[in-house]
Amino acid sequence: MTCINTTFLNTTCNSTNNNMNYQLNMTSNMSCQISKVSIQVLLYTLLMVIVLLTSFVGNSLVVVAALMSRQLRSKISTSFVVSLAISDLSLSVTQIPFKISHILTQKFCFGNELCYFYLVFDVIGNVASILSLLLIAVDRFVAITMPFRYPKIMNKLRGRVLIVIVWTFAIAWSFLGIPKWSSHLKGSNIRKNEEFNTCTNENYAFYLTSYFGVYVPSLVLMTCIYLKILHVVVRHIKAIDATTPKHNMFHLIKDSKAKKCEKSKFSRELKATKSLAFVYLAFVICWFPSCVINIIIFIDNHYFPELKKHKLLLINILYYAFVDILPIINTMVNPFIYSFSNKLFLEAFKRVIYKATGGFIFSSYISFQKSNTSPLNSKCQKI
Repeated sequence: MTCINTTFLNTTCNSTNNNMNYQLNMTSNMSCQISKVSIQVLLYTLLMVIVLLTSFVGNSLVVVAALMSRQLRSKISTSFVVSLAISDLSLSVTQIPFKISHILTQKFCFGNELCYFYLVFDVIGNVASILSLLLIAVDRFVAITMPFRYPKIMNKLRGRVLIVIVWTFAIAWSFLGIPKWSSHLKGSNIRKNEEFNTCTNENYAFYLTSYFGVYVPSLVLMTCIYLKILHVVVRHIKAIDATTPKHNMFHLIKDSKAKKCEKSKFSRELKATKSLAFVYLAFVICWFPSCVINIIIFIDNHYFPELKKHKLLLINILYYAFVDILPIINTMVNPFIYSFSNKLFLEAFKRVIYKATGGFIFSSYISFQKSNTSPLNSKCQKI
């Protein structure tokens, strides 16, 4: 669910897409057979297979690494990261196979039951994903702005309760999109569209509410939180640098150690915040174009149908690049971000791969040492 309802634009694009061999078979009773595969279809399929495998392996690695690493398990933020990984994993596993099947056979080849499954899990995965990102942002905000109160505010029990609330809401909200929201209509909005051979949910009021009630507020709130974190970080760094000991030699040494310890603690939280901020930025980059497209649809739902009459190639590029492909790519990028920007996850990944391959990979791997074991860090815990 790219912010609202990709099925609308999908139908708009596919129903007249003759040039790229994506035109849907209008005979609904035809058996599902792979049609003549063009180079575009082949490249699309190959890309989706790569995304599916990468997302499955990467996000599974995040979950296993978090379970195996004592250091990661001790951090509340790890629980939120695992929630995000599970939502990305569920999206890739429940969505990509249907996308591949649809592009190869040029129709939705499954019954109404799997149509329900496809659209319901689309909502669950996306809602859980954005709300997990929001939890991560709130967690980092508390850690940076209230470091001394953080252990009490974000304890393990409270973190687990928040995760349960997120997933309960995501599941409940997905099922709320099944019945028609208009009082004079009965039945379900989800059905196989026999005209275009697609799986659709025509409950546009549901998607409108999802967009302005869940997506927009969450994105705005996350943006404000990370901007506030940036402001606090800059102010804190300036305050530390401006602090100059003005006492005798004994106090000079003591204050210098305290200052280094304060910087060390702040630096650890800042590094964790930076890696998770990159996750947020990746989400915005992958989803923002489709959100803009859906806003245009809300403002004028005739805009793209009129545009496709004259610029069919542009419509195809807009849909397949920004609505269909880019958002699903987001499901696989987070493990790479953790690998490059989070030392604890990188070391945990190495340990998992080392054990899974019997030492074949990372043969020179040395069990990573416990963090915060340097003399400075040991003393900092007591200050």
